Amino acid sequence: MSTTAAVCIAAIATVTIKINRAITLILSPICPHICDYVYQLLYPNKSIMEAKWPVAGEIDQSLIDSYHNKATIYVAANYPQWQTFIINELKNIYQEKSSFPEAKTLASHFTNLKGIDAKYIKKTMPFVSYCQTLVNEANNNIHILDRHLTFNEYEILNDNQQYIKRELRLDELHIIKTDDAVNINNSEDITPGKPLIQFYV
Repeated sequence: MSTTAAVCIAAIATVTIKINRAITLILSPICPHICDYVYQLLYPNKSIMEAKWPVAGEIDQSLIDSYHNKATIYVAANYPQWQTFIINELKNIYQEKSSFPEAKTLASHFTNLKGIDAKYIKKTMPFVSYCQTLVNEANNNIHILDRHLTFNEYEILNDNQQYIKRELRLDELHIIKTDDAVNINNSEDITPGKPLIQFYV
């Protein structure tokens, strides 16, 4: 284990003990016996009855100022190109055989397919399984893959923008379609029904 990792683990352990100590002390008037038991696990041979009430430290304004109070939600109306390719392949397979073949057959088919970029190979079969689930849940309706959302995702998020801002305690919230955005990180992970939210200060 590296020195940095050891320091991080030690810091996390210290913070965890402090949090557990404070919670145990606060709950002790309500359930003293259980809290005393927990306290002695944290501090052997010591009783919670002798412990002092936790005292809050000074407020660190820098932490408040660094709170992520702005966000952008990216919404995709269409699947990324590599997923669209897989969907078309699945539709062709299904229409040819009126059902999906076994998982091994599908895995072999997509592994040897040249139309999928190597960087998406690990994501291919999970997405294939996801598409199969959609079709099965739609009573074997393969056309569910054409567009599986039965609502306008962008519109719904826009209509509820104030609610989202309030619940996430945001000062600013932008909702953008992926078609209108540039330089999005992890843009390939944004699909219909799975928007991406990015927080910033």
